Amino acid sequence: MLPTDRSNTHNTTVLRSPLALTADGNTSAIDLQNCNGPVTFYISLGAVTGTSPTLDITVQDSINNATLDANGAADAYAAVSGVTVAQLTDGDANTLVIVTMKSWAKRYVRLNLDVGGTSPSFLLGVVAEAQKSIL
Repeated sequence: MLPTDRSNTHNTTVLRSPLALTADGNTSAIDLQNCNGPVTFYISLGAVTGTSPTLDITVQDSINNATLDANGAADAYAAVSGVTVAQLTDGDANTLVIVTMKSWAKRYVRLNLDVGGTSPSFLLGVVAEAQKSIL
């Protein structure tokens, strides 16, 4: 098999640069316009500190990245059903978590990050990838 340049066949987007996560938040979104097939999230988890730290991750989508549409209506991000991520704790430190969303209906997808525990800190980076449509 010949090697391929993935930039020609895949949309790869850094959703969150590796930084300490100490409070709830959201990643940036991947724009799935001109893509098809599954979306894969690569969640790189480094050091985890705090007392009983937990991280719950929810995949969310939106038709217009939570901005107003032509009619002035907003489409806030909402959880995508059927995609689950196990809760992460300090026992998951220094691991790569891979989550695949096999199908999607809306143009933008991101991760919602819900941090729990006492003084939690998760060194966390996220990259998402989807196959580009081939015309």
